[in-house]
Amino acid sequence: MTPSNLIFSDHQYTYYKLEGDGELWIFEGVTEFEYKEYVSQLQSDPTLRPYSNTLFGNNPSYSFLSEDRLLHTYFTASRLRAHVILEPQSTSLFHGLPPKEAPAFEPMCTPHLAVMSLDYSAQNSNDANGMSYVFRLTDGSFLIYDGGYLQDAQRLYAYLREHSPFEHEKIVISAWILTHSHIDHYSCFMGFSRMFADKVKVKRFFFNTPAKDESIINLKQHDNFLNTKFYEHAKKYPNAEIIRVHTGQLLKLPGAEIEILQTYEDILPGKIRWLNEASLVTRVRIAGQTFLFPADTEMAGDLALERYSRFLKSDFLQVTHHGYSGGTLYLVDRIDPKYLLWTTNFECYTQRTVRTWHASVNRYLLSCRAVDYSFVADGDCKILHLPFQGLKELEYYQYSKQ
Repeated sequence: MTPSNLIFSDHQYTYYKLEGDGELWIFEGVTEFEYKEYVSQLQSDPTLRPYSNTLFGNNPSYSFLSEDRLLHTYFTASRLRAHVILEPQSTSLFHGLPPKEAPAFEPMCTPHLAVMSLDYSAQNSNDANGMSYVFRLTDGSFLIYDGGYLQDAQRLYAYLREHSPFEHEKIVISAWILTHSHIDHYSCFMGFSRMFADKVKVKRFFFNTPAKDESIINLKQHDNFLNTKFYEHAKKYPNAEIIRVHTGQLLKLPGAEIEILQTYEDILPGKIRWLNEASLVTRVRIAGQTFLFPADTEMAGDLALERYSRFLKSDFLQVTHHGYSGGTLYLVDRIDPKYLLWTTNFECYTQRTVRTWHASVNRYLLSCRAVDYSFVADGDCKILHLPFQGLKELEYYQYSKQ
């Protein structure tokens, strides 16, 4: 299974070696007709089994399995670009496939989103960051985004213990997403793994991080945690699947779906200048509402994300890069959010929404008539019962009571 017989193999392409013996080809100038012909060829190959396919806007993606490898391909219509990824299965680094079907489950509780309040006491209050969101799914398990800093691990566990319906059993985490390899996003996971790994069951980890390769990223910007030390911590969760996700995949969890809208692979073939540009961009669909998480993606990632145009429309938007920078007016208009999630403290929120702040997109966000509420990751933990229809669906949770 190689792309050597691609119908568009005469097009200009760039090749990359990925983590875990994966391979990536990016073909330029591919027409929609050529891409359809290529997919038709894959579909007629008896050695390949269709695994999944999705359509995000006018950008299709397909996954196929051979005996030992995954072939994932997707097409970017606005850029006439085709990505082809070959990935060995069950390697020492990655094992498991994105969940194709939602598991059978018994509804146990109403879903909610927790806007986790972080501990900013060890940070510069004028530059407070970190990101932590937790969905409670309808089967009583959880979906975690990042977690914040080391000092936030105990808060995260206290929240999970209090809101798990399995009072005398292990807490179940259906998926833990690590958006990118910056310490304010992954160090909570480190502390949590040291203190509480034996008290929870993690089913899978989702992430995708660039290799330390100067053809891919400015090496001065690279953080190696997700390439190396992550696996030491992951060993503390027996049977947890470690899954590298790719653009166009749809991940199904109990009562929820996660759309992978962008990975660092979409910034290529241009070199990644800042690690924030390698942020995993996802959208969660749950209880009839949509939650868009750009993490810390900045200009290169924002421009790549614009290809989805009005398909980006979402109910909730996590404001990119802690409201410090990132985002475009075009994206704001297309996302057209009703609620905003700010990954910073009240002090920074106030500073970063004044007229003199360099990221004018923040003022534009707040001036949008559609925006009803902003939720800042400070003070008490805010629990939004879903579907969220306003303040009557809001609950506060005080860590001090634990």
